[in-house]
Amino acid sequence: MRICYVRQSDRGARLAGVRLVGELLDRGWAPHKPQPAGALHDHAERADPVPAIRAAAEWIKTLLVAGGGESDRIPILCLDPDGMACSWVTAPSASPALIAAVARSGPSSPEGIEGEASAPPTPLSYFAPTPLDSCVQAMQAPEPPAPAAKGQPAPRALPQRVAVLGAGDAAARVLIDELDRQGVECGAVITLWHAIASAWDRGAGPSRSGVVAEAPQVVGSVLIDGQGRLIWAWSRARALLAGGMFRVAMAAPTDPDLPATPAPDQA
Repeated sequence: MRICYVRQSDRGARLAGVRLVGELLDRGWAPHKPQPAGALHDHAERADPVPAIRAAAEWIKTLLVAGGGESDRIPILCLDPDGMACSWVTAPSASPALIAAVARSGPSSPEGIEGEASAPPTPLSYFAPTPLDSCVQAMQAPEPPAPAAKGQPAPRALPQRVAVLGAGDAAARVLIDELDRQGVECGAVITLWHAIASAWDRGAGPSRSGVVAEAPQVVGSVLIDGQGRLIWAWSRARALLAGGMFRVAMAAPTDPDLPATPAPDQA
């Protein structure tokens, strides 16, 4: 199976690089960085990320064709967690559209107070400001309201605290469109946090004492990538519960295209 790992920057708005991994295949690509040629030229390069994304799609297509086998499909597109955040929202219903709207709204200043400064954005409203450049997804489905007793009106849904993932994915969306133009189909799109949960969370199974657990345990997985980021994920039965990352000191830089592969510590 081939996996395309996508590195992002600027809250998911720009493509920082891609890596294609599979059997006997491990190749990386990064956009060409032009030599300084004046502020106007630099601004133009920065303003239009599409040429770099189109070049990445062409590179992927060329590599797939050269490798033979299934040259028209990438089963998994894995997104770097740059430009993503996990947080909580209080949603009045289980509607995905309503949850996304609440997550993107952020706090607001009290009405009627002249000169009141706007409240700072929440992590979700900062990383996932609009449906055009980001996605918002509940980590776990909210609890449905209890069924109404016979002859009684349906109970009113109560507000619930919901764990939500917000992801800036504008560059990834354009990459998928460009791959489609190249005749390359993309299968599942996941985050690196989801990949960590799938790889190292074994789900329900025998415990250390040999007794089969009645319920899946919560698993914490940690890895450090070549950019000096500690990336962590909490999961249960391979379902992502929360994820995050922060910078750590590194003795020497390693390959920035792909996270380090040793098995992470687990809690």
